[in-house]
Amino acid sequence: MALFNKPAVSLKKKAAAIRTNFPAAAWMVFVSLVSAITALLQTAGGAIPVAGLFISPLSTLPILLMMQISRLYGLYTYILAIILLVLIQPAEVLLFTFTTGLLGIGLGLGFKNLRRRFFIALSGSIFLFSGMCIMLYGLSFPLFGANFPYTDCSLLPGLCLFSLAYSYGWTEFTLFILKKRWNVTL
Repeated sequence: MALFNKPAVSLKKKAAAIRTNFPAAAWMVFVSLVSAITALLQTAGGAIPVAGLFISPLSTLPILLMMQISRLYGLYTYILAIILLVLIQPAEVLLFTFTTGLLGIGLGLGFKNLRRRFFIALSGSIFLFSGMCIMLYGLSFPLFGANFPYTDCSLLPGLCLFSLAYSYGWTEFTLFILKKRWNVTL
């Protein structure tokens, strides 16, 4: 059966092939559509009562995929999704800006520059951990609810381990999608 499988393509070659197929105007339209999808996925947490909590984390994926195609288009997607969230559902702006979106940027940069799964997950974890610390300690945003004690620093090791585990899960999920859909390897 391996005789009929397509050969695996590296991620850099696949991204370069995708980038050169379309003109810049088409990419701007595509970036805006992906940003709209990202914003809609993020707003699902507040719009759909229970299922939205499982749909909302998927807003990381469009930014991650756009960062793999082009860093600039990934940043455009991130910024435009933030602007759309301000218009659609302002309550989700901080969560997206400092957690879900930053994780997509960190993992996208990791996939673009690194080759080992652990280091890719570590790059996403650094971005997610820094965003969570900015929200908790810089902005005093109650990330885990109002009754949770945020003043002590005993929360930091747990946040670090959570962000590493969550980022590693996203790394594996992304590799699964890339392998099944586009036959791409690191």
